[in-house]
Amino acid sequence: MAFHYFEMAVGSAGAQYNLGVAYWFGEDVPEDRRQAVYWFRGAAEQGLANAQHDLGLAYLLGEGVPEDHVRAFAWMDLAAAQGHPSAETNSEKLRRIMTLDQVAKGRQLGQHLSSRITAEKSALAHCKQCREALRSIGDGRMTTHGTYDLRLDSRSRVQLPLPDFSTVGALIDAPPAAERPD
Repeated sequence: MAFHYFEMAVGSAGAQYNLGVAYWFGEDVPEDRRQAVYWFRGAAEQGLANAQHDLGLAYLLGEGVPEDHVRAFAWMDLAAAQGHPSAETNSEKLRRIMTLDQVAKGRQLGQHLSSRITAEKSALAHCKQCREALRSIGDGRMTTHGTYDLRLDSRSRVQLPLPDFSTVGALIDAPPAAERPD
């Protein structure tokens, strides 16, 4: 079962989450909470509410990651915003034991994470639209030097430059204001 999830895990939030669950409980793989958190994070960063909730639980319990109520709250709050019932309950319970400053930092981190997730989804959607548009013109493939080699017919070929997504990457990788050094 786990090997099947490894094969599917690349780019699939559901498969990444399932692999995280397998590692969390030691189903067909050795129990490894750090590996579970790794796969939960990949799925959570793609917006999967179950993974966001379980990553929040890992931070709450200090399982596979250092205990961190601010991060736990941020991930739980994101899952709760999607209507995850356990996340709504757990987020509320967590909020009651946190200081107002911790809640504010958790909300700020949650907003940053939400922005990253939205930016990644937008960039991926744009990439899919570009590929579909190029496929409608002719046969083609991505090259290793930032172009798309498009074959229009048996004799005609053109290389198109691909858009530079480095600005999206910079936005995605930027820490929230609360985590930036002064």
